[in-house]
Amino acid sequence: MDSAKGSGLGLAIVHSIIRKHSGAIDVESSPGGGTTFTLYIPARSGETAAVSPSSPALTVPQDDTVSSGLVLVMDDEAMVCDVAGSMLEHLGYEVLMVGDGGQAIDIYRRRLSGAPHLDQRQDRF
Repeated sequence: MDSAKGSGLGLAIVHSIIRKHSGAIDVESSPGGGTTFTLYIPARSGETAAVSPSSPALTVPQDDTVSSGLVLVMDDEAMVCDVAGSMLEHLGYEVLMVGDGGQAIDIYRRRLSGAPHLDQRQDRF
């Protein structure tokens, strides 16, 4: 099977499923060695899965630094845009989301030309 083909669920969907089940995802990756995703799902309702102590936690810096700027997110899967957009907005960025490359190029060109107004969410999927 060609791994670049994209025949799986997609990380955004897996993340959503695991989160809804109060689980966690651990990722290990090495150049040329591949990537391993370990999924932790509670065995019983009401429990919370804990990532193994040896795995590093993904954290957002808790200092006073606020990210700023405009980020253009382009993906043909709405869930991918939603997850990426939510994370970036949480970090303080202004986010534009589009569903295809043509829209992304159009917005990029308009921004370069100094167009005064852009729709802030181009949710056309």
